[in-house]
Amino acid sequence: MIKGGSAVDSAIAAIACEGVVNGYHSGIGGASFMTVYDEKTKKAEFFNCRERAPLASTEDMFKDKPNEAMHGPLAIAVPGEVKCMKEAHARYGSLPWSDIFQPSVDLARNGWELWNYTYLAMEDKADFLQGDYISWAGKNWTGNWEPYLKDNGKIKIIGDKIKDEELAKTLEMIQQDPDSFYNGLLADLIIEDLKELNATITKEDLQNYKALVSSPLESTYGDLKFFFPRAPSSGPILQLMMNIIEGYKLSPESRVDPLANHRIVESMKHGYAIRTGLGDPEFYPYDQADLEKKITGF
Repeated sequence: MIKGGSAVDSAIAAIACEGVVNGYHSGIGGASFMTVYDEKTKKAEFFNCRERAPLASTEDMFKDKPNEAMHGPLAIAVPGEVKCMKEAHARYGSLPWSDIFQPSVDLARNGWELWNYTYLAMEDKADFLQGDYISWAGKNWTGNWEPYLKDNGKIKIIGDKIKDEELAKTLEMIQQDPDSFYNGLLADLIIEDLKELNATITKEDLQNYKALVSSPLESTYGDLKFFFPRAPSSGPILQLMMNIIEGYKLSPESRVDPLANHRIVESMKHGYAIRTGLGDPEFYPYDQADLEKKITGF
């Protein structure tokens, strides 16, 4: 923003950076939700870029093999993060797209210091990362874990530097043309790798992916107005929690009140109990609209 960029420019730069240093839970292979408020128009938009199931998916594809819904090629969905960033930038960006991605390209190429959270995730999957190969669908795949391993084949530790040239090259391709991720050379390279794993995603899946843009949910808390992402995000659940808490008229002093903290915890408990009913409005539009209305009061 110091360079004259918008809040959305900053958000995109942060998202790209997060994917480099926290790849275990973020990155271009995943999805995004984004809610943007335009101060000029006084309106907000919700970008739904959730992963999509490949066209070849079936309702019973994980029958008798639940682990494959979490690990392996069949668990890979069509990613939406790049599309989300591109669509948000087209509407609200100020800086050139290539400028926003340059810091993340440099970070991946020049290296970053491994920190606690990412190390703990690596430690949890050490056997997976340090293995000679991964066996999926009857095939052995070596993966690309070298940036995360020492010369002796063991995972790096906190303070070690991680450089990932392959990721840097991928980010450069996105930097030059984000559409290449879905309909270009990068898409071809992605599908080529996925075919080796016997994944079900095809070029058609990538080409057909679209960001869904709609109005967000909104409500007030005291004198403040809040905008929330819609289902399938947990935005409606957060809105429900805040609506419950608002009824207790909490004050800054309430943070040390055991009863106030109990009520906050209970609002979260009830919210997450209802969360299991969230689904994709694209498949269950009436059910989800009814659920949103019931739990948010709007």
